[in-house]
Amino acid sequence: MPFIANNAPLYRSRIRTSIYGDRLALDDDGALVGPFALKLGLTTLGSTATQIPAHGLTNLNAAAASTYVLDPPMTGVEKVLMQSSNGTSHNIITGTSNIKIISTFGSSQQRVCLQSSGDFVRLMGVSTAQWAVIGLTAGVSITT
Repeated sequence: MPFIANNAPLYRSRIRTSIYGDRLALDDDGALVGPFALKLGLTTLGSTATQIPAHGLTNLNAAAASTYVLDPPMTGVEKVLMQSSNGTSHNIITGTSNIKIISTFGSSQQRVCLQSSGDFVRLMGVSTAQWAVIGLTAGVSITT
């Protein structure tokens, strides 16, 4: 079977609104069709000098325990925070009391703590003032 660029036969029949020829388009449901996967931003922070962007994956690897400020959420956009450094704990704060982190653990909070290497938390922006916790490892705590 010959190689078919961009998997065209798998989605070509679903294209309704073309964005970039027949390689990228919207289907009847308004869903993006064409790419193999969506490319997400990846940042690695070893210091707290830069705020954490509100999208993609951020790998925290400072040598010492640190506190980072997370940008305000974008509605419907997922954010993954991961810790790769050993022996330290990293706090992620919302930067303002008006932005909350909500979870099934109870009331709205303002801080996520990644306690050891390999810990991660998945957040979703549910409004411009609220992050929802949609997944985490056992070593993550959500606090005030």
